[in-house]
Amino acid sequence: MSASTRGRGRKRRISPARFGTRFFVDKSAENATIMLFSSGRSGSTWIGNLLQTIPATRLVFEPFHPKNGLPNLRGARFRYMDPRSPAPEFAAAFRGVLTGRNKSMWTEQFNAPWRFVYRRRLLKLVRANLMLPWIVEHYPRARSIYLIRHPAAVVLSQLKGGWQLSSRNLSRQDALREVLDLGELERFGWPESGF
Repeated sequence: MSASTRGRGRKRRISPARFGTRFFVDKSAENATIMLFSSGRSGSTWIGNLLQTIPATRLVFEPFHPKNGLPNLRGARFRYMDPRSPAPEFAAAFRGVLTGRNKSMWTEQFNAPWRFVYRRRLLKLVRANLMLPWIVEHYPRARSIYLIRHPAAVVLSQLKGGWQLSSRNLSRQDALREVLDLGELERFGWPESGF
């Protein structure tokens, strides 16, 4: 199934996946929302695919991804947010993700292009673990899963995949320092990359 549009005198083809991401309605209630928090390379895609088999479930795939994620959320990745903070700009952007107003081919890539109404939603979040307290506070009726795989296996998989994660972005967050002692991490000198 594909649709065509005219632009500048020539036909442009719209792929089925792009067509499906443009036209859908997310009617999921807050209590029909599951948020899957984890680290990258922890098996969250596999678990997410299993959870998405529940009929009429919309999977929102990694909206905080640094390159492919949503522009108004990329800068928030790995950021701690005080659960008492209203954070109006972030709240509006996150609400847009939930409702489907704020979407992209990346975030909707695993949803069937022929489904136009969703009654459940699943957010796969591998770069939002520090936001978990804020999200749980502001969406108390949604269900959250915090998936943990053995840390050594996760780090080994990340290193093999060329992930350049650094603890340095934690050191720059004053709000995080107010609630967490970062002394142990400071012993390692806050490397720019690597483990």
